[in-house]
Amino acid sequence: MLFQGASSSSVPSPQPAEGSQEGQGEPGDKGWAPGGEEAEMADAFKDTMPLFHDTLWNVTALDIEFTLAKVIRKVLRDMSVDKTIRQGRAEAMLRLGKIFQEPLIERKKEGSKADGMLKDGSTHTQRRHQEAQSSESSAVGEKDKSRSVLARFKPSVRWRSSKPDELKAKEAKVQGEKQKQMEAAMALMAAGATTEDVDEMMAARAAMEAEFGSDFRL
Repeated sequence: MLFQGASSSSVPSPQPAEGSQEGQGEPGDKGWAPGGEEAEMADAFKDTMPLFHDTLWNVTALDIEFTLAKVIRKVLRDMSVDKTIRQGRAEAMLRLGKIFQEPLIERKKEGSKADGMLKDGSTHTQRRHQEAQSSESSAVGEKDKSRSVLARFKPSVRWRSSKPDELKAKEAKVQGEKQKQMEAAMALMAAGATTEDVDEMMAARAAMEAEFGSDFRL
């Protein structure tokens, strides 16, 4: 009897397992659910995806133009051959360039034939200019919402003035060229190019446009 009482008093009481306590959890805990900053980052990435695509396309086009300009310069300035051979190469390249420009020339002819007065009295050029202004304003609003840094360089909507249509068209063309150059420089800087590379590439592109025309495009 004495031993039985001692054995019964010395036996420890059973403790619940740690796994069971952890598995129970708190009431109302339904597990981790994604959201918060990750969802916000996903939405911002979705909004800025067109800007990334445009940047990559501009970088690729500039790289192709710059490489082609360097190759043409080396081929035409090859002093290891006679002048007649260099002249033949130049003529062949000129013919090849005209072949590449034929689709662009055809589209310009079709556009000039279809260009005329619309029912509301405005021309196709004015309508395209108005559509470009509205698209720019909507694009600026969407990019501001996504808090993109590159969207801050987007020009705002131009103020309307009483200038003639021809002067407006010239100013819009100059502004568009400046905007293209700025976007191209930003794309190159985003790709890791230095300022010297950007200046050299822009100079090569300007030389090609001066030689083949402002509408030259690969």
